[in-house]
Amino acid sequence: MNRPAFKTFLFFSAGILLSKYVHTSPALGLFLTGLLIILASYLLFNKGKNYSGISYLLIAAIILAGYSFSNIKTNYIPVTDVSNFADSGSKIVLKAHLIKDPVHYDKKTRLYAECETITTRDTTIKCSGKILITAYRNVPSSLQYGDQFITELSIILPDKRRNPGGFDYRAFLASKNIFTIGKSVKYIKKTKENSGSLINRSIVYPVKRFVRKSLESHIEKPALPLALAFLTGERGLIQDQIIENFKYSGALHILAVSGLHLGFVLLFLEMLFSMFRIPVKVRIVLEIAGLFLFTLITEIRASILRAFVMAALFLLGKLLKKRPDPLNIIGVAGIILLLIQPLWLFDTGFILSFSAVFSIIYFYPGLKKAVIRFSLYPRDKILKSIIDLTIVSVAAQIGTLPVTFRVFNTIPVLSPVVNLIAIPAAGFIVSLGLLTVIFSLFSGFIAGIYGLCTSFIIYFINWFTSVFAAVPFSRIQVPSLSFGIVVIYVLTVFTLFSEKKKTRKYLVFAALILSNALVWSTALTGSFSRLKWIQFDVGQGDAALIIFPRGKTMLIDGGNNNGRYDNGKNVIAPFLLKNGIRKIDAVIATHAHNDHIGGLVYILNNFSVGRLYCNGVDFDSKLNRQLSRVLKDKKIPVSVVTAVDSITGFPGAKIYLLSPDSLDKKRFKKDINNTSVVTEISFGNNRFLFMGDAEFPVENNLIRKNLSFKSDIIKVGHHGSAKSCSVEFLKHIRPEFAVISVGRKNVYKHPSPYCIERLKNSNVSIIRTDYSGAVIIKSDGKNYSVINN
Repeated sequence: MNRPAFKTFLFFSAGILLSKYVHTSPALGLFLTGLLIILASYLLFNKGKNYSGISYLLIAAIILAGYSFSNIKTNYIPVTDVSNFADSGSKIVLKAHLIKDPVHYDKKTRLYAECETITTRDTTIKCSGKILITAYRNVPSSLQYGDQFITELSIILPDKRRNPGGFDYRAFLASKNIFTIGKSVKYIKKTKENSGSLINRSIVYPVKRFVRKSLESHIEKPALPLALAFLTGERGLIQDQIIENFKYSGALHILAVSGLHLGFVLLFLEMLFSMFRIPVKVRIVLEIAGLFLFTLITEIRASILRAFVMAALFLLGKLLKKRPDPLNIIGVAGIILLLIQPLWLFDTGFILSFSAVFSIIYFYPGLKKAVIRFSLYPRDKILKSIIDLTIVSVAAQIGTLPVTFRVFNTIPVLSPVVNLIAIPAAGFIVSLGLLTVIFSLFSGFIAGIYGLCTSFIIYFINWFTSVFAAVPFSRIQVPSLSFGIVVIYVLTVFTLFSEKKKTRKYLVFAALILSNALVWSTALTGSFSRLKWIQFDVGQGDAALIIFPRGKTMLIDGGNNNGRYDNGKNVIAPFLLKNGIRKIDAVIATHAHNDHIGGLVYILNNFSVGRLYCNGVDFDSKLNRQLSRVLKDKKIPVSVVTAVDSITGFPGAKIYLLSPDSLDKKRFKKDINNTSVVTEISFGNNRFLFMGDAEFPVENNLIRKNLSFKSDIIKVGHHGSAKSCSVEFLKHIRPEFAVISVGRKNVYKHPSPYCIERLKNSNVSIIRTDYSGAVIIKSDGKNYSVINN
């Protein structure tokens, strides 16, 4: 079987992937696509369908079609789109209507809206495009899908990825066709009802609200977030700890509405309609309608839409008494999704969904044969079901493992065991939840019984995942895989499962060639002998990671932890995990202010640390006390710096601690910024200077003692305050670049214009994290490069 739909899906995806890295005019791509199709048609009529060149022309045409379509869909934004008015800095009055019900959180509400007009001063302009508005107050309780409203707010573009390996919020929203966000909402006033789609207004959202209301009325409050996640796709109310338990136990996939949940809904509908003896043909039509409604209620996510298309095609095949090829069905589903939104190709849910289904279809038969061959397949029906479920789970993990490595940096070792319980439990939650909703129409008492049963199963699954997540060997932390390693993994897996000896030889040969190329490329580029400095974007704070030759690491400060956002957990730790860094050889806490040590608490708690260096100056704060407790509990050695000192054990580098000395600690006891540990790293001919929050007095001391020399790059002291980087100090160290770690629109108004002026007058190139995000500096000891994130 040729499987044309599956092959078309693969080639169309290749074109979309190409559009991410190669940029040309969409018109050129369309022209070439049309030219290839005309040429293929000509050859078909003149040479016949067996002419080999036709296939290659069609493949090229499909790739170019995917390339052109993606370019047009993702890069063309109408002149009237609201994103063209973003980042003006001034408040505007926006008229818009809601395209979904408001999403309520503990302290905020999110509104997804379609823009209609923008008013700036006395000018009103018609506009279009979607916007995501976050409001912390003044949201009318009656506001719902289709309601028109006016609001005064600021509109800005979403953040791009601000740290290496971090979350790209702009790309995430772009996959939902949202290019603008609204903030600083002054007021929201409802002006009109009944805008938007008639189907959504009269069927989808009323049903969704009824489902939500029924669950809120009959499900116990602690269990409600999971019930809503399973039946409406709303995950915002689930506690972080519960999500972590599901993640580390290997059951995270059941929290995201996908084909699994759609399958449970289909099974429920099948049993319900069979019980009422509804004819098969009518039953299939009703099942497709029910699945479509569930897909709309859960807001047409990539994974659920894929599952609906595949389920609908299977059911239609059953209706027409035809057996469609599973891989062709995957192809049709993939093409439909990518025509709706080509950026879904890069969505984690899309990739996991398709790779899991493909793996089950492709690898399940081979795994089952192996189990039977080794006489491990039982005769007992219950045991057979358990073994089959385990094989399905293992088959799915084979396909999703590279994605799990790259996105989650975790292998849940116990996942097959956990899913033997978690998947059936999810099925019971969906089925009992649906019964709760249905019976709430007739009897609150019966609905309450089903709701109580649903709550108990949710309590059980929460407890079950927490137990397995706490098992020490339940997960293995792994680094992100490079593209080359992923390809080698894929080639190896297909080698093991290929039934053709000749194919296996080709796959083994390809894997060996690629492995050899990767080894030699690493050796020739000399990446193992370079120094790398990452100045993270941690807002109004400081955090720098230096990776030395042979994998040695040093972290200078850890950014802030204000209780709402922990830079150690959310910025530094993900980078360390993605790069396979489990140990930090030296941590320097420059001084005890929260914006420098806040993130260190999480890092010290979750990573191995060789030694911590600090100034030893007393400073009473909650975070500093936490830091002291962690150091004691983890038995991490602490060295108190008294300049001049040095740190050894870092190949190819000389590390000097230039400040504070014993006199500085006494003199600046009430001004601990100037007791910051000042660090100089010398690597070959390159020198880098890290000033902490030190200002003029420390700079003068370094000049007087002649302790600092020519530095290629300086990490500017105190976020570029008015008292950092004096003219004399800049003449003394003669830097070429100045890195300023600073938060956007911070209340301290850092960096000071006086500091910026002194740097510019000294011909120093300035890099600010509030403008560019993280900064990466690479050095081979002779030359260095500066890369904006």
